[in-house]
Amino acid sequence: MGKRGKKIDDKTREEIRAYYAACGSKKETARKFGVSPSTVKRVRR
Repeated sequence: MGKRGKKIDDKTREEIRAYYAACGSKKETARKFGVSPSTVKRVRR
Protein backbone atom coordinates (compact mmCIF):
# COMPACT_ATOMS: atom_id res chain seq x y z
CA MET A 1 0.00 0.00 0.00
CA GLY A 2 1.06 3.57 -0.65
CA LYS A 3 1.93 5.83 2.20
CA ARG A 4 -0.24 8.92 2.60
CA GLY A 5 1.35 12.26 3.35
CA LYS A 6 -0.04 15.07 5.43
CA LYS A 7 -3.50 16.41 4.64
CA ILE A 8 -3.77 19.66 2.74
CA ASP A 9 -6.01 22.24 4.38
CA ASP A 10 -8.77 24.04 2.48
CA LYS A 11 -6.83 27.31 2.24
CA THR A 12 -3.85 25.59 0.62
CA ARG A 13 -6.17 23.73 -1.77
CA GLU A 14 -7.58 27.06 -2.97
CA GLU A 15 -4.06 28.49 -3.33
CA ILE A 16 -3.00 25.45 -5.39
CA ARG A 17 -6.06 25.82 -7.64
CA ALA A 18 -5.43 29.54 -8.16
CA TYR A 19 -1.71 29.11 -8.81
CA TYR A 20 -2.32 26.25 -11.25
CA ALA A 21 -4.95 28.30 -13.09
CA ALA A 22 -2.44 31.14 -13.48
CA CYS A 23 0.61 29.12 -14.55
CA GLY A 24 -0.94 25.98 -16.08
CA SER A 25 1.91 23.70 -14.99
CA LYS A 26 1.38 20.80 -12.57
CA LYS A 27 5.14 20.44 -12.10
CA GLU A 28 5.71 24.10 -11.26
CA THR A 29 2.70 24.20 -8.95
CA ALA A 30 3.82 21.02 -7.18
CA ARG A 31 7.32 22.41 -6.68
CA LYS A 32 6.00 25.68 -5.22
CA PHE A 33 3.74 23.94 -2.69
CA GLY A 34 5.99 20.97 -1.89
CA VAL A 35 3.59 18.32 -3.15
CA SER A 36 3.63 15.85 -6.03
CA PRO A 37 2.18 16.62 -9.47
CA SER A 38 -0.40 13.88 -8.86
CA THR A 39 -1.53 15.74 -5.73
CA VAL A 40 -2.00 18.89 -7.82
CA LYS A 41 -4.06 16.87 -10.28
CA ARG A 42 -6.22 15.50 -7.46
CA VAL A 43 -6.72 18.95 -5.88
CA ARG A 44 -7.84 20.45 -9.21
CA ARG A 45 -10.96 18.27 -9.26
